[in-house]
Amino acid sequence: MRRWDRVLPPLVRVAQASRRASASATTIHGSWSEGSAIVSSGASQLRTYSASAEQVSVADTSSSTEATKAQQEQYKRETKKALTDKILLPQYSYHEANEAHDELRQRNLRLQERHYLAIMEKANVEQRYDVVEAHYQVFCDDLEANVVSLHRAAKTAWPHLTSERVQMHRHVLWAMLHGGSTTRFRRMQRFFRRHVLNQRNQINVYESDSLNFLLRMECTLKLSAPTQGTDSANDGWLSRVETILKEMRMLRYNTSYSSSHALFHFLMHRPDVALASVAGTEATQEDTLPTQQEDTLIKVLFELMDAYRRPLDRDSRRISLAISTAASAGRMRVAIALLQDAESRSIPIDAASFAHAVTGADDEEMRMEIAEHYLRAKEHDRLYDDADNHSMKNYLLLYAVHDGNFKQLMELLHEMEFHKIEANNVTVRALFASIARYRAAMRLEETPIDQAQPACPTMLELLNDFPHVLPRTPHSVTSAVLQSLRAGDLDVARLILRTTVWSTDVVVRPEIFSQVMYAFLASPPSPTTHEATIEVEKLYKTQHPDHYATLNAQLLNLCESNQDVATMFAVLDRWQQHAAVGGPLSRRGLQRVFDIVSKQLKNLHHHDADGVRYVVQGDAELSFRAILERYPHIITLDAITLNSAVFRSVTAGLQGDAVTLLQVAHAQQVTLEPTAYKAVVELLRDQSDSLLQECIATMQATDAWTIATARYPELEELL
Repeated sequence: MRRWDRVLPPLVRVAQASRRASASATTIHGSWSEGSAIVSSGASQLRTYSASAEQVSVADTSSSTEATKAQQEQYKRETKKALTDKILLPQYSYHEANEAHDELRQRNLRLQERHYLAIMEKANVEQRYDVVEAHYQVFCDDLEANVVSLHRAAKTAWPHLTSERVQMHRHVLWAMLHGGSTTRFRRMQRFFRRHVLNQRNQINVYESDSLNFLLRMECTLKLSAPTQGTDSANDGWLSRVETILKEMRMLRYNTSYSSSHALFHFLMHRPDVALASVAGTEATQEDTLPTQQEDTLIKVLFELMDAYRRPLDRDSRRISLAISTAASAGRMRVAIALLQDAESRSIPIDAASFAHAVTGADDEEMRMEIAEHYLRAKEHDRLYDDADNHSMKNYLLLYAVHDGNFKQLMELLHEMEFHKIEANNVTVRALFASIARYRAAMRLEETPIDQAQPACPTMLELLNDFPHVLPRTPHSVTSAVLQSLRAGDLDVARLILRTTVWSTDVVVRPEIFSQVMYAFLASPPSPTTHEATIEVEKLYKTQHPDHYATLNAQLLNLCESNQDVATMFAVLDRWQQHAAVGGPLSRRGLQRVFDIVSKQLKNLHHHDADGVRYVVQGDAELSFRAILERYPHIITLDAITLNSAVFRSVTAGLQGDAVTLLQVAHAQQVTLEPTAYKAVVELLRDQSDSLLQECIATMQATDAWTIATARYPELEELL
């Protein structure tokens, strides 16, 4: 997603010192002995030679077939890449992209949302407005047929529209706007209500009508480079905005405060794009003097407000927003021009906007000029109090976070705290994420936190300093804890949980405790981390006393997600110590444990030969038999558990473990599945005759051999 506003630093995930499976290869059992075939007679030598010759010819044929298949696969990949490039790259026309799109669909290849979006964008750029809606219908049909490649998401995640999907809606509405039909606005509204309205989206753009949605999108996400052969000046940003405003003027519609704020914000922060069509070239900010640029900006802004009086009505709230936005962007000449225009038209201005302008003034003379405007407005009773409107302050704070303007951010927090304005969930999430990114970046640069960011508060300090703006709710506490972990402030996350549990009535979700506890368990062992782990566990039991097993299950889930074997053993050791409280390991929990061990063994066997055993953290053997032996109080040795352990041992090439587990099953008088017996016998047949005969003898001592041969009669030949 490409935003018009200045991009924040990339999200930094600070992973704690995870004690991953630095498994040292330690040989426990020797290699299994294999018999060698001895050829004694000439006939057998001849047969051996003929068989080997036949094997060579078959190998040559199979190798040539595999090479041909590899070449075909490579050709398909290259062809697919060439076709997708025609769709995505801007130098190809709509006609070429459409042919490539049809070719890919005929091959039954799953396309992503961005491919459908690129086709619609090229059609709009080339003014083929009549085909855009048809392409969107094709996308909807493919989506219903489940042939669109979508991003993976958890089943429990809230459904939301991706950035690509929202841009598709934008292109469909734009094509309808240029359709020329007298009922185009009705069609736009019908489409908007069906696909956009009240739909949760990834870029947090919410409007009540289609035209304000289009205006907001123009100021949020930009289009790709124009296709070759089109006139980029005719499709400039300013001309598209004026097209929307003309339609709104004809329908006597007003711009919403959110869309007008986005318009002002874009004008102030990206004049290089907004004024490109005015200057005739896409000049950057460095190519133009700041004074000349601000003069052009003032001219364009007032021309828009004069030409479209109804959409951009000069009311107090809209002008106050424009002044505050100009001051935050450092466009003080624009802010003073807006103050002068408001004074000449007797428009009341919010007192907070005067404060924003005074704070952003460059020198004392400019501050005195703004103060004179304020005194005259106060003298004539033209001060507007917008403290009761919480949405506008939230918009200002949210845009300050997106801009990375830390000074304005703190000023707005103090202002909102003074007026007791609560921040909404979107703003809280963005605020904490921005602070976490900055603190994480400083931590990765190995700069002392106290020296690098003396003015950057922690999440706990924000919650304590601004209790009215950031009250302790389940959402704010959850965001604060998770972002503290992301910033690497583990102690801060623990303190937030402590103060929330003991000082408020807020119930924190169980998964938040597991996140904090996992971070401490994955850290290098020390008395401090041990005490912190015990405290987090105590806090969890205070709020969720009857769900201790849930905490351990979520910890195992995190271990599986991160492939963290060492932390998995730490979790299981703690569970073993509290077996009376936590209860036995569930089926799903045991499956997670076995999955972690299987994946780790698979990765390690890429570097070492089969039969090598591994030890984790000095005393924990990495095998399924060792897991069952190490945790007898939380793992039940029933048929399902032993079946799973036997199958996974066979898959991992652990022959001795498979035989041992069979003996355990016979000792426990547990009957396994016939497939498990067959898998063990086939593995031992190819590895060791002595172990095979021992296994068959053990099976014959019970009904296991009868059960296996009844299902698989071919096992009788092994006798």
